[in-house]
Amino acid sequence: MSIFASILRSVYKLSGAKKAFALPEDALRKEIEKQNRHRGVFTPTDRKAYYETIAVNGFPCLIVREHPKPSERAILYFFGGGMVIGPDKGDLPVMRKLCRGARIFFTLPIDVPVLGPLRISETMVVSWIVMILITGLCIWLTHDLKEENISKRQAVAELIVEKANSFVIGNMGEKFRYLIPFVAALFATSVVSNLISLIGLRSPTADLSTEAAWAVVVFIMITAQKIKTSGFGGYLKGFTTPIAVMTPFNILSELATPVSMACRHFGNILSGVVINGLIYGALAVASSALLGLIPGLVGNVLSQIPILDVGVPAILSVYFDWFSGVMQAFIFCMLTVMYIANAAEE
Repeated sequence: MSIFASILRSVYKLSGAKKAFALPEDALRKEIEKQNRHRGVFTPTDRKAYYETIAVNGFPCLIVREHPKPSERAILYFFGGGMVIGPDKGDLPVMRKLCRGARIFFTLPIDVPVLGPLRISETMVVSWIVMILITGLCIWLTHDLKEENISKRQAVAELIVEKANSFVIGNMGEKFRYLIPFVAALFATSVVSNLISLIGLRSPTADLSTEAAWAVVVFIMITAQKIKTSGFGGYLKGFTTPIAVMTPFNILSELATPVSMACRHFGNILSGVVINGLIYGALAVASSALLGLIPGLVGNVLSQIPILDVGVPAILSVYFDWFSGVMQAFIFCMLTVMYIANAAEE
């Protein structure tokens, strides 16, 4: 059993929940009412978000916003259903995590057809930072190259180039050597974008528009390769195979390629963000329950400190940030080279 599971098991035993749910229905109801006496919907007083308490059909609801002005979209976060214990302060970090989107820094007086006003968002700014970091790293790695007595820095640069060459040529063939810079740049951008959240910046890949832009570029390259291989007429004729009645399905299948590539990458990155937020909230609740068992003023003070939020999330970050971030970049690049290579064979 893991340390985290052992802690939760200890909290469950010490809280007396098992004994409580074994009580008769009337006694259980009184116990629940006692626990909920100091719970319920409340308006937080911290300055980490903008809060508003309203009533919807007689039920109290807490609105959590990152900005004072209401947004056009919202996430509905339920605490209820089959649960009998009311919400507490441990749910606030989860709601703040869910409500936080890419901030709009300012809007340029430029109207883009279909898209509307050009907004400079947090995603765009961090994407520029990612490009600057990658460009600076490339300049540093390729500075003062030598043919003999090479430095460790040059050895790392040559290793990266060698791995990029073997990845593209090994999966696509020698004739696609010209795609090595594109695939390497795509992989580097994806990895740095995924991992930049480790230094406190919002990952650009947590915004679907980033992966959608990558997927559209790859889709254009796939389509261009199909037209180059079969001609424009052959490309259109391919939608009617094996029989003409399959044309609508073939068109949908073609359009599904960029959608699946974008949503797969985005979904995995966003799920890590949400799961981390849920885990932070769960650990805060566990800390409150565990330390709240200490009698007196000491227990009341310590129960407000989310001690379990220290250390445990860092272990989970190894998977959700490091492993998953690198793996999703690899999968996106692998799909790119395989789709283009398959297009050349049709």
